[in-house]
Amino acid sequence: MKRFILHIIIFILISFNFTLKGQVSFDAILEQKEVSINQLFSITFQLKLDNRTYEIDDIHYPDFSSFDLVGNSNSTQSNLKSSTISKTFTFRALKKGTFKIEEASITVDGKIYKTKTTQIKITGKSNQPKTSKKQNIPQRGEVLTNETSKNTKLLVTASNLSPYAGEQVLISLHILSKDYNVLHRIRESKANRFKNFTAIDYPVKRTAIQEENYQGSLFYSQLITQKIIVPQQVGKISLEPFQLEFPFLIKTNQRDFFGRPVNQYIWVKLDSNELIFNVKPLPSTGKPSNFSGAVGNFNLNVFSNKNNINAGESVEFDVEISGKGDFKMVTIPKLSLPDELEVYEPNTRESITLTKEGHKGKISKNYVVVPQYKGNYEIPTLEFSYFNPTTGKYETKTSQKTTLNVINGPEKPIQDQTDSITKKQSEINSSPTTNTQDELFLRPLKQTLTSYNPILSPITIWMIIIGSVLFVPLLFGFLALLKKQKKNHKTSKPKESSKKHLANAKKHLARNESLFFYDAIEKTIYYTLSERLNITTSNYNLSTIKTLLQEQSISEEKINQVEEILNACSFQKYAPTNSTHSMETIYQKTIHFINTLKN
Repeated sequence: MKRFILHIIIFILISFNFTLKGQVSFDAILEQKEVSINQLFSITFQLKLDNRTYEIDDIHYPDFSSFDLVGNSNSTQSNLKSSTISKTFTFRALKKGTFKIEEASITVDGKIYKTKTTQIKITGKSNQPKTSKKQNIPQRGEVLTNETSKNTKLLVTASNLSPYAGEQVLISLHILSKDYNVLHRIRESKANRFKNFTAIDYPVKRTAIQEENYQGSLFYSQLITQKIIVPQQVGKISLEPFQLEFPFLIKTNQRDFFGRPVNQYIWVKLDSNELIFNVKPLPSTGKPSNFSGAVGNFNLNVFSNKNNINAGESVEFDVEISGKGDFKMVTIPKLSLPDELEVYEPNTRESITLTKEGHKGKISKNYVVVPQYKGNYEIPTLEFSYFNPTTGKYETKTSQKTTLNVINGPEKPIQDQTDSITKKQSEINSSPTTNTQDELFLRPLKQTLTSYNPILSPITIWMIIIGSVLFVPLLFGFLALLKKQKKNHKTSKPKESSKKHLANAKKHLARNESLFFYDAIEKTIYYTLSERLNITTSNYNLSTIKTLLQEQSISEEKINQVEEILNACSFQKYAPTNSTHSMETIYQKTIHFINTLKN
């Protein structure tokens, strides 16, 4: 009898053990069956297993394109008998109607498990409690303004909102946020076209983050960029707002395994405030006849390196405009000298720097003058007119009178003795005392040097011809070799770097290190494109890459692949899911993109 009871107990335990080993379930849990437009709702896919080793593959979720994905989270719970793995998606209801949520599937130990289909009804009227309106949650990609964005502001300021036409103005762009982390994650959304303005970048480094009181609230503030702009029209003209993207922190109404609230970041766009300029026209009264359009505050000076020289020697005159303002509109007055002075084509020299007050520096024309006769020559005064926006008046600067004293040299010929003039000029040109090395180098092009006409021997001519025939192919071959070496040197580094970062991505994928994995994928895309697009770190952003790809006639399919990969990397870096399946998908898409780009 005891042996019979023992057999029954053993049979019951074995049956119970086999029953436990078969416990696998996969369910979809929809918390709310009816929601309103713009209301958040969640659906959880829950896999329950007993405590033994399983091989899990190929999980497929239904199509959620009818909703706006706000975020997702993972959780795992386990005890001595079983484990529960959950993945929760949070969506925003977009449009009215009844929507069917198809089944999801997962493969466990080679067997496919499916959830049941369900449906959700979205009504036109809001069922949200009043407290949920306070969060004011935007949609992904939504464009916010400083009025609708409560915790992050984008402010642009100008040094002068009432400038004159042509006057330089400094504008500064600051970002303010109550979330310190936002300031490190902003990115450019679109470039400002500066319609009705010309704009020049003012080189500025990102300043340290500071605390600033804005409208009674404390914000973290940082200077992003500064530019010098010049209005090209008069009247009231507006500067279109700047636009950046930043991660917006939202609450998902979900909690993790420890009961803590789960928050997510979504990327939204933010417009700066709009600046309205009242551009004043330049006055028509009192405008000098020699006014060229220069606006600023300038000075005029004429310098010479010598005051006393001999005939046949050279002297340099510099006509210089210095000060601050728009140097592009500056026209340097021409230096008019007596006919007895040979004047050569002047060279232009510039030394201009960009400051917060606009351009500062000087621009000048350098004249080389060679007197032919002795005597005292008066250098006439010059005038330069400009408009001074500080005083609101036209101003004219006049140079000082100077005299050039030619001490030694032939006498100036009498005007009516033309033959004598020609003879004396010939004597001066042939005189060993006046034909100095400087004079020969600076002799005007209008003089014909008929006295220098060497005759080459036939042998010399043939040697020159043969040497030229042999030298030209060698020169072209050498240049082609240099070009090839430069190209190989230029292309070798990005290829090597892209392979290196792709290998790092594969290593981090195997270790399930999501943060390092997505960083390596970003660098792989960058080094793959850098060879073809010549992208540098300073302009590495998605909008720039898309523009350059379009300019090089890259197909829309490849552009969409790059955008999908980089957006996925950005989202996962700031809202990580630690999903091995997502990482594997991004890795395969990256390899596919690199292979198609090479083809």
